[in-house]
Amino acid sequence: MGYTLDCQLRIGVPLHSSLVEPVAHNSGPPFSARSPSRQASRVRLLRIETDLRALGGVGTAAELISRGHTADMLRLWSDYGRIVKVRKGVYVERAASPDVVEALRVGGRLACISAAVHLGLIDGTCRSLHISVPREMSRLRTRHNARRKLTDFPDESVVLHWSRTAPAGDRQSVSADTALSQMSRCAHPDTWSAIGETAANR
Repeated sequence: MGYTLDCQLRIGVPLHSSLVEPVAHNSGPPFSARSPSRQASRVRLLRIETDLRALGGVGTAAELISRGHTADMLRLWSDYGRIVKVRKGVYVERAASPDVVEALRVGGRLACISAAVHLGLIDGTCRSLHISVPREMSRLRTRHNARRKLTDFPDESVVLHWSRTAPAGDRQSVSADTALSQMSRCAHPDTWSAIGETAANR
């Protein structure tokens, strides 16, 4: 028997993904337009977002530092909500969906039904979060707190899809074909028959 997907699916309704809200108490770093040096600093900081986007919306501190940024710059831009630090050494664009942020925080990327919703193959919401994780990954965290180990705080809403090799896709999600393949094995037969054909035809 497959896993029963506790999702509310909508057929034919456009998917609207919520965005990660920026930090509320600050609207941006205190740079003065009258100071050329500060303006230059702001330009360098804005490059973090450009470089992060070039990396597929997700990047490690090491990758960003190799592009000329410093740890202090990453910390500053994260403190002001311009980028999101999801776990130690991993950053994501602030426009990333909550599901993407939580999957990255756990230590993987979206998989199965969660990836299908993210990619627009089906419309709906799921309480469970399906995550593709490398088999050698050992430092898994909870979806809401990067300081808590998943082994110490088990969460039934987190469904891990372990893989020996990295499935096709990008840094945020597995590919559409991989998501559908995972759904066919993971979902209860009745659930899969109800949504599989719709998803495959999109």
